Amino acid sequence: MVGSTSRDVIPDDPTAYKTKEYWEERYAKCVFDEAVYRRLSPNTHVLDPAREPPEISFDWFKKYADLKPLLNEHIPDKNASVLMLGCGNSTLSEDMYDDGYKHITNIDFSTVVIENMRTRCADRSEMKCEYRKTRYVLMIPSNTPGDLCLRIHLRFCPKGLEMDIRALKFDDLSFDIILDKGTMDALMCDRGDVWSPDEELIRAVKGEVDEVVR
Repeated sequence: MVGSTSRDVIPDDPTAYKTKEYWEERYAKCVFDEAVYRRLSPNTHVLDPAREPPEISFDWFKKYADLKPLLNEHIPDKNASVLMLGCGNSTLSEDMYDDGYKHITNIDFSTVVIENMRTRCADRSEMKCEYRKTRYVLMIPSNTPGDLCLRIHLRFCPKGLEMDIRALKFDDLSFDIILDKGTMDALMCDRGDVWSPDEELIRAVKGEVDEVVR
């Protein structure tokens, strides 16, 4: 089902969430298939009842409809350049794009999911999906609602790149907004408290993020 996931993709060992192998295998089961979904409009897919759908998309935490008021408040300029860290197969970037945020770059360390996203977003000409080794991402605690940790003055873009977020391959001051909606959680899955990450990790990621944000 779109937007949900079956238990067969839940790893026995939660530390698997930190590995590229887990995500490549999981996303390989989620290949976008035009035969399964008939395109009725540029941004709409309707289920073909004759076939069982794959997990086309999955959103951890909230969807854009829930986060829209918060994002619109903190990113009032829809011309802002946005970087999505660990985009996965979430519809967040697509929904933001359809709401007017055209300058979005998606990065993930899964080549499979980036190829899937490129196919899925082919009709969104300004969105970019690139494969980057996205292993670590900085989440900054916030008192804002919606299960979203947002750092203002970072930059966000709908493209897809493979990148290690401890070594972002972008020019300095490249983005206005940088968003993470679950990547850090997966990477800190072997700790009891995701808000108490390794100090070395924090320094490495924060240094990279601070360089590429305007």
